[in-house]
Amino acid sequence: MTTFRIRMAFLAAIFFALAVSYAFADGEVQVESQLTFPFSMRQSTEDSKVWSGLVVSVSDGDSITVLHDGKGENIRLYGIDAPEIGQAFSKRAKQMTSGMVYGKTVKVEVMDKDPYGHTVGIVTIDGKSLNESLIKNGLAWVYQKYCNAVFCENWVNLEIVARYAKIGIWSEPNPVPPWEFRHEGGSP
Repeated sequence: MTTFRIRMAFLAAIFFALAVSYAFADGEVQVESQLTFPFSMRQSTEDSKVWSGLVVSVSDGDSITVLHDGKGENIRLYGIDAPEIGQAFSKRAKQMTSGMVYGKTVKVEVMDKDPYGHTVGIVTIDGKSLNESLIKNGLAWVYQKYCNAVFCENWVNLEIVARYAKIGIWSEPNPVPPWEFRHEGGSP
């Protein structure tokens, strides 16, 4: 019960900070640059595979291509699901991803492979997680079905903050998660 109260107080403080910064912001709010959280982004493990490469393509908000060992490797961002083409904020999610990583060298921490053979990973640039930035800016859902690392709970908290602040997809009255949109045949 005490942990719940502490978490709620923490979220209330974050929400208040966001609301105040939003009220006095000029133009578009980029939560990314406003908040620093004292969480470790990931657990370190001996068998985690980390490599660097140049981002040569951005397919959508949560899929990029990175040069690795002389060829392009498709990367699906771990633990998140950005709006699909045809959904509100899909272009904004792709724009943010492009702006943050396109043409730049990133680190990829391999977490898994998807059924199509794509690498599923955490992408960082200058110490900032692209995955986390999309959540903070209301441009992706935490894909809880597949996000099972220790830090995923922190990402859920970031999503809650974005929801309450009505940032990005959360400014829509009834945002449809991409996995439901795909299931209903809304995307190719």
